[in-house]
Amino acid sequence: MRAEKSAGIILFRNKEGKREYLLLKYESSHEYWGLCKGRIEKDESPEQAALRECEEETDLQRVKLLPDFREESNYFFKREGELTHKEVIWFCAEVTDDHDGKVSEEHQELGWFSYADAVLKMTYKKDKEVLIKVEEYLNRSRS
Repeated sequence: MRAEKSAGIILFRNKEGKREYLLLKYESSHEYWGLCKGRIEKDESPEQAALRECEEETDLQRVKLLPDFREESNYFFKREGELTHKEVIWFCAEVTDDHDGKVSEEHQELGWFSYADAVLKMTYKKDKEVLIKVEEYLNRSRS
């Protein structure tokens, strides 16, 4: 069995008093909406990988990592017929400028969505679960 370790980042912004989350439309064997993530490279910390993936996939550079948020998700899938265990270390960051981002060559679309719309649009349960945790974390932090 293969093992992969990735880092991901849930990006949010407050626009006109409303929180929005960034989702990316991926194209693989099928299209799906998900969060920004990618493999951790050699000699790279999970935080560094998450920020690098953010910049590579969205062109967003002015983001502020929330120091107290870190989650892990684990799942299995088949890649080229071989069972693969994937661990993703998730971070959360606020986009601190007005740049909407730019879709990379890896993706078809990039969009900003309300929490409710993001949960509905996302394809995978594990991505939805981490977004729910981010929303709960941000709501607790505000009170």
